Parts: sequence; structure tokens; C-alpha cells
Amino acid sequence: MPDLPSPIDLNRGGTKRMDPKTGVSVWMYRDEPGVFRNLKGGLVSGTIALSAGFDVAGLTKKRQYLARVQSATDKIKEEYSMVDKSIIKEEGGLGLEKLGKGKAATYNVLDMATGTRLNGMPLTLSQAEGIMIPEEPAEDGIVHPAPDEG
Repeated sequence: MPDLPSPIDLNRGGTKRMDPKTGVSVWMYRDEPGVFRNLKGGLVSGTIALSAGFDVAGLTKKRQYLARVQSATDKIKEEYSMVDKSIIKEEGGLGLEKLGKGKAATYNVLDMATGTRLNGMPLTLSQAEGIMIPEEPAEDGIVHPAPDEG
């Protein structure tokens, strides 16, 4: 039987130990302390991880610490951000998000229901507004772009 590829990313770095009672291999990525996985990528209980030799309590505390540090870092970055983000227009379930200030401002079009950006790269105001214009099917059933206003 050929070896099947493992969903564990070996290039990501981590620690592998085996539970001597059950023979289960337990894997923990270094960037996810306290999250234990089997070689198929499924989560493993702390009891099995403890039996395999992991310091479950210490690693759980480290994971909570890193989460709090990340949260604080995100708040500080948001507070000192030089980018001014704001929704300046909402229409038909779409939102126009302005990034930056003055002449350097660029725009994104967002699906307001999911928060997903619809454009692949920042747009000028006229490009973004062009995406937001609803396109209605004509009598022939074909959606035609809105005419340019000029």
C-alpha cells in the first residue's frame, strides 16, 4: 500500500510525539502551541497529548498568552494606522470603501453581507462607482453595462 500524503505541513515546523498507550502520533505546530493533531490533521484531546509527553497546561497557557498579545498588537496597529478606512456609500448590498486620504485615496467595492472585497486591486473612484451601478437585464434578457455619463 503506497504512503498517502499527510495533511500535516512538515515544512511549518513542530513537534511529534507518540502516545505509548494507544500508539497515536500526536503533532503540534510551533506556531499553534496547545493545539494537538493526529497525522491526518484531526484534533487530539489534551489527555492523549499529555500521555504522549506534551506539557498541556503550559502550552495552553502559552496559546492564551499569544492570543492576547496578538489582540493587543492588532488594536495598536489599528490605532496608529496611517490608512483611513471608511465606507462612504452603500447601495444594493454593495459598499464603497475609501482607503487613504486626499488625492492618494483608492477605493474597494465590498459585498456588505460578507465583507468580501469584489475588486482584485484598489480602484479609482470612477472605477469603483462603475462597479456599484446596478446592471439591469434588457428586454432581450442580456445584461448590458450602464451607459457612460459624460
